[in-house]
Amino acid sequence: MVIWKQKITTHPMQVFLLPEGAKILSVGSSYEYDEGSMKDRECVFFWFQCDPEAEKTKRCIQVCRTGQGHVPSTDDSTAKFIGTLQLDDGFVVHIFERFGIV
Repeated sequence: MVIWKQKITTHPMQVFLLPEGAKILSVGSSYEYDEGSMKDRECVFFWFQCDPEAEKTKRCIQVCRTGQGHVPSTDDSTAKFIGTLQLDDGFVVHIFERFGIV
């Protein structure tokens, strides 16, 4: 087993190929150097534990900004809350894994 990270964009729904059985552990932000602006920029990631040899499967992640978009109910069996982040630019994002979409 290993722990890997995957970058998330601000697009509301995103599909990732992760090893079968991967367990999403947390979300957070980190800085990456942006060649275009020649500055560090804050990026959102999720970290997951997986067997790197496992067959890949599609997983859907939903990003919701506070006050914008449809946020799934915490009682919804098609969604699992992963975490909330307050970014340096003032935005607050809420990350959910969605099931049965892909």
